[in-house]
Amino acid sequence: MFSSMFMVYVVLLGVVLGILCSKVSDFLKTKNWFLKLTDDSYILFYKAYESYRNEVKNRKKLYDRYVDDFCIQHTTQLLDSTNKNGVVVGSKKNCIKNRVQKLLETRPDLVHKYFQESTFTFKDHKQMVEEFDTTVPVQILVEFPPKEAEILTSKFEDVKGIIREEILKYENKIKNPKHKGQRIFGYVLKEGYINASKNDEQRLDAWIEFTGLENNTPEFHYLRNPGDNKNSSKIINKQLKEIDEFFRSIKLRVDVYYDNKR
Repeated sequence: MFSSMFMVYVVLLGVVLGILCSKVSDFLKTKNWFLKLTDDSYILFYKAYESYRNEVKNRKKLYDRYVDDFCIQHTTQLLDSTNKNGVVVGSKKNCIKNRVQKLLETRPDLVHKYFQESTFTFKDHKQMVEEFDTTVPVQILVEFPPKEAEILTSKFEDVKGIIREEILKYENKIKNPKHKGQRIFGYVLKEGYINASKNDEQRLDAWIEFTGLENNTPEFHYLRNPGDNKNSSKIINKQLKEIDEFFRSIKLRVDVYYDNKR
């Protein structure tokens, strides 16, 4: 009888301890200090965050140099191991290192967005990784580090008047075809020199503000996709080449692709 009761108490105690352990584990997973010690992905991203704050933000180190130096020190791959059956088992840490390195190298827009903040919580880490999985880069930040992006924006301000005059030549029918000017403006939007590419309403507002043409509604197709050349017609290809030459003549960085430039 005593033995049976003792076993019941042991089982009950095990159940209670199991519940307590589960609750404690769930509680600890909400604490940054615990996750900094136990979550390998967060640990490595937090090291990248601290290095960024120290080197890029405080010491003005070039972003590419920061990435190279951090990856050399922290993302070197471990040797794969084999199990008892001789099958190669990939290292989980290698997967995490690859992910961190790939994000640092290809998504500086996300790095700048999250690492510029005074804190980097586990929630921030999860959100950054989710955006890495589900979004595309912001073009101007991906192609250029922050300082160079500022220079490009300044350069655009210098040539805004020239671009406006070129567009108006087509809109006022001084030159043909009319939509060529709209393609030019579409490239300005596409490159991010004007932040108005989320919807046609924004594009129209930006068009009116930039050109002053309140009664000339553009064909939004050219503003959304200025390089559309799906029919590969010689006329369209010639237009794109001329647009490319125009941007080159004013020394503004714009990627215009046409058949013999691809």
